[in-house]
Amino acid sequence: MSPLIILQNSEIEKPGLILEWAKQRKMATRLVRAFENEPFPVIDDVEMLIVLGAPVRVGDDIDWLKNERAWLRRIVARDTLVLGLSFGAHLLADVLGGKVWPAPAAEIGWHEVKFTSFNLAENIAVLFQWRDEEFGLPEGARILAKSRAGAHHAFQKDYVTALNSHLEIDLELVEAYIEHFWDEKWFAREGRHSPFVQEPEEMRLGLEGHCVASAKFAFDFLDLWSEGIFQSETPLKLLK
Repeated sequence: MSPLIILQNSEIEKPGLILEWAKQRKMATRLVRAFENEPFPVIDDVEMLIVLGAPVRVGDDIDWLKNERAWLRRIVARDTLVLGLSFGAHLLADVLGGKVWPAPAAEIGWHEVKFTSFNLAENIAVLFQWRDEEFGLPEGARILAKSRAGAHHAFQKDYVTALNSHLEIDLELVEAYIEHFWDEKWFAREGRHSPFVQEPEEMRLGLEGHCVASAKFAFDFLDLWSEGIFQSETPLKLLK
């Protein structure tokens, strides 16, 4: 079996828990630092792919991003299991023909996500978010989840699953996000107007408990995704 390919799109937004999940499942991984123009794997050798986040926008004029988009167009045309997280979800929506635009309200910190269809229906999880864009559904896609900040929090189309949340998050990554991405001037100008933006002090409240619960959900979600369950119409037992 070929390794799980992970596209890292930022020095800060590392794979975190995904590597631990893969290790426990005895799954080989290959990390591709796309933002440093590392070569992409041969298309035929890719069976599973996870696309991580980045502090950029889908429409940014960046060479590595253009290259990644072109490569992903070839990937999604095949029966390859693909999962996009945060910016990775937006990028996949764009590649599949969906629209991506600035969100009316940014969503940062720990927020409830309600899964609305398929095998996760009615399951609610508190997951970590850091986004100020949202996506429209590509043609033929189905909604997987919503949050208070937006009706389109996750979608599934063919072999592609996209989720705004950061499933890879752990204690170390939360602190890295705050250190590198939190901007007091931005918050004073724009963020304070959003009811879905938590300041660092609030993000750290109950942080260990949030991370433990989020990790449990992430492992369950990744198990379902890697088994191709989201392509099934057969209802399964809900995540607990």
